[in-house]
Amino acid sequence: MISVIMPVYNGEKFVAQALQSVQAQTVSDWELVAVNDGSRDGTQGILEGFARGDGRIRLLSQPNGGVSVARNAAMAAARGDYFAFLDADDRWYPGHLAQLEGMIAAYPQAGLLASAYDILFPDGRRGDTTAYFAGKPQTLFFEDFLAAYAQDKAAKCFTMSTTCIKAASARRAGGFRPGCRIGEDLALTLRIALEEPAALCGHKTALYRKAYSTATRTTSFDPDWYFFQEAEKLMADPAIPAPRRESLGRLMAWFGVRRVRHYLVGGRRREAKEALRQLGRPAGLERELGLTRLLMLLPTWAVRQLFLLRWRSRA
Repeated sequence: MISVIMPVYNGEKFVAQALQSVQAQTVSDWELVAVNDGSRDGTQGILEGFARGDGRIRLLSQPNGGVSVARNAAMAAARGDYFAFLDADDRWYPGHLAQLEGMIAAYPQAGLLASAYDILFPDGRRGDTTAYFAGKPQTLFFEDFLAAYAQDKAAKCFTMSTTCIKAASARRAGGFRPGCRIGEDLALTLRIALEEPAALCGHKTALYRKAYSTATRTTSFDPDWYFFQEAEKLMADPAIPAPRRESLGRLMAWFGVRRVRHYLVGGRRREAKEALRQLGRPAGLERELGLTRLLMLLPTWAVRQLFLLRWRSRA
């Protein structure tokens, strides 16, 4: 059985649609554990109504502790062998769980499974994440997903709402790290992919709502993301096969370039310069480093505007 993990904070606008999309799945053998993470709107009443009407839906309530704490609480209560995640403002298409079940049957050794998705922008524009599958089979298996991701960033075709993780793998990886403000989902998937195979599907199985509010913050991910420090330890761990540690190193170098840019967006120029110095000259990132050095010459307001324009243009 697949356990659906749904954290909810002030989700009254969309959570009913998310729950209905689970109930509309073409397979019925699932459970859903929703965690009301201290919502201050009408979320609790909506969740209680669905739980009363459908015995497969269970509701937990807790003081606001953040999305990582909420997901961990749901996983601790879940009974399934796999965890499928759905955020309260997204929704699945009817065949999402069936697609995951097919992948689980085909690739039982995979700790991480995921699919592509549609993106809905606030202005009504649509985008999708299927570019990586152009000219390839629509289902791909990776012994080392990090190597594929380091080579082509389009391989990260999934969002948390299209991610499925083997329950034992999620527990072994320690779940989500509380206190990580942004990127807690990517951190967990990277830890799992470092040690276990992954399977990806190019079929779009969900709708992800992308809010412009994300881009109005100074960064789209925390440049002090704790996984930078965790990655250093993992890359020095002899228990992890050397090729995977090398893949992680290449990937984290790319994230390091992004880190410099996000320091610049936040006006933290001294930290940007130091982060750029520490990066050195990683192979394969010459163009990215050149562009980043050009950004160092621009005023903060111009870097922010370029960031916002690029964010709005990307699907």
